[in-house]
Amino acid sequence: MLFEVLTGLEFLLGRGLVYEQLSCANVLVNFAGEVKICNVENCRRSGNMTELSTSFSKMMMNLMDKERAKTMSAGLMHPDRWSDEAIDMFTSITTTPIQKLLAHTFLLKKNQNELQWLVPFVLIAAFHKRE
Repeated sequence: MLFEVLTGLEFLLGRGLVYEQLSCANVLVNFAGEVKICNVENCRRSGNMTELSTSFSKMMMNLMDKERAKTMSAGLMHPDRWSDEAIDMFTSITTTPIQKLLAHTFLLKKNQNELQWLVPFVLIAAFHKRE
């Protein structure tokens, strides 16, 4: 999922757009396991790359720790749950260009098919949470 988000961010940056406030709420996954960034109208031309890095770090932290951070700062809440590759990627997000992050060993383990079975369960959970 992170690989697809970074690919989308690279696409936007190539067009001069910076998504400063990226979050899990701005990422969609369809039944095929494809990941898309939504609300691109929130992008800014010549935006703040530090804000983009920080928001991506927080999103990665939320996905990996599987819970909301009590503070708004990015940091590892449960480093014991993370692989060495994940920790290395997390700590290098703010200093590494997106093109290099896309080649990171942690992201090379990606498999889109792993998400497909999860999508129907997420949709069911989201539907029942509204009530």
